[in-house]
Amino acid sequence: MFKILILLVVLTLPSTACSTFQKIPHSDSIERSVNIDDKLRIKTNDGNYNTFVVSEVTSKQISGNGFSVATRDINYLEKSKLSAGKTALLSGVVVGGALTFPIVGLGVAVSTYTILKLIE
Repeated sequence: MFKILILLVVLTLPSTACSTFQKIPHSDSIERSVNIDDKLRIKTNDGNYNTFVVSEVTSKQISGNGFSVATRDINYLEKSKLSAGKTALLSGVVVGGALTFPIVGLGVAVSTYTILKLIE
């Protein structure tokens, strides 16, 4: 049973990973704050929003997923961060539900069996 629980946690943790976007202040250097493979959400000065994974970053532009934007055209920038608390909570709910279902099912089966035996 313990091995099954560990397997459930290992299998559900990556699929339930929660992330949030955190705003990067204008005062921060984009080259220091943004890295290759970061997931970004930006709002440009013309009001458009774009979300992409960074493939190249310089002091003058950020590129990724066939999209490129000049740093001077960025109104604000947000970077995706893994939220450990949300991920742990959601994983606990998933694993707890997975463990509760068989126990409840067994209780219903035993109750049904007992009632059927009494009726005979």
